Amino acid sequence: MHTITQKSGKSRIVKFRWRCNKSLRYALHLFAAASRAQCLWAETYYGVQRQRGKSHAAALRSLAQRWVKIIWKMWQTSTAYDGELHARNQQKHGSWVFALTTN
Repeated sequence: MHTITQKSGKSRIVKFRWRCNKSLRYALHLFAAASRAQCLWAETYYGVQRQRGKSHAAALRSLAQRWVKIIWKMWQTSTAYDGELHARNQQKHGSWVFALTTN
């Protein structure tokens, strides 16, 4: 998600950045939505974002951002996604998402 933060004195405004690759943004939005049915952690992450008051679209953007980080690491290491490896890494690093999915 691309946002622009404007600060002046005591005010702080965060705006959605509309100038971006809209096809990529749409693809990531669809990917994040579909991942909820396949990955327990993705559904949990989305649910927590919604509980925190984010809209459906904002929660999907947050989830898509998590996926972008994962995809970037997969690209850097030339590896395919491994859900079990991802779960182990979440556990190793004390992820709050992992804690919620194991309860």
